[in-house]
Amino acid sequence: MASFAHGTPPESLPVGQGQGNPPGPNCQQLVQIAIAGLANENIDEVRTSINKLRNQASCPNIKSAIYPLENIMNDNFRDYLTRRLAVQALIAIAQALGLPQGKNAYDAVMKASRAFLIDTFADIDEVRDAIVSIKKLANNPAVLEMVEPLNQLLNNPSRYDCYTRGLSVAALVAIAREQGLPAGEPALDAVMSALVGDPLDALRAGAASALIDYRNPLPSVMAALEYAYLTDSSPLVHASAYRALVILTNGAYETFGISELSFAQGSLTPSRMPSASINCLSDELYRWVKDHVFIFNPSIKLEDFKCNP
Repeated sequence: MASFAHGTPPESLPVGQGQGNPPGPNCQQLVQIAIAGLANENIDEVRTSINKLRNQASCPNIKSAIYPLENIMNDNFRDYLTRRLAVQALIAIAQALGLPQGKNAYDAVMKASRAFLIDTFADIDEVRDAIVSIKKLANNPAVLEMVEPLNQLLNNPSRYDCYTRGLSVAALVAIAREQGLPAGEPALDAVMSALVGDPLDALRAGAASALIDYRNPLPSVMAALEYAYLTDSSPLVHASAYRALVILTNGAYETFGISELSFAQGSLTPSRMPSASINCLSDELYRWVKDHVFIFNPSIKLEDFKCNP
């Protein structure tokens, strides 16, 4: 199986809206040359050819590159970097072609990603890369098959660390946003359950911040955020939920104060209550919170919550 792309590649696009360089007058010839270069024995030449195919993702004959790139992605005898570049190229092609033209590229990445999510012995970096790949292709309807394994990963703190579970939260939010309702509702429910019930304060705070990217102040989303804001004992969660409420209401929440949402009527019942006191942050967890959680209240000093300040 393949390893997947690190970094911050482009977000998913609506189906049918391509991405990448506009096709040049000689792009079809360049694609043919690059495909031939994938068989080169010189690894640097192979990587160069992969990058050329990624740059020509909008070329009319780019679909002919999908199968050879998939072979490289799934070749366990290939080195990590080369396989990772092949995944990046396939994602670029899928985004450029959209559906249905790019279906084979979508399917190749999704199939490999799912394999890592359900493999309990998979390397953690490969699991993380798979989640990132799923997030980038969240506009593909087939991504709905990833909601359940992502949710299982999210709810397995004994196996996966906060950073990996946080990536799963971000991917689930992207799926919910791109797929809309009712199709994306299970993904959204998984994030809201984590917001009000995960045992780790940093993950709950990360879920609150991630819901900002949902970009839709649905009553259920606002109720979950307000529940966290009003009842969670962690200042990290309190600050993150409040910021999300303010942003999703375009500042109205800050202006008018506590809203009368379903929380006030008792219709939101978490699966389990948050922990009574904040967990101390390990060095790795501290870095994750610092990168993923915006502390709205300046009086809250993140350093105070480190296990070894």
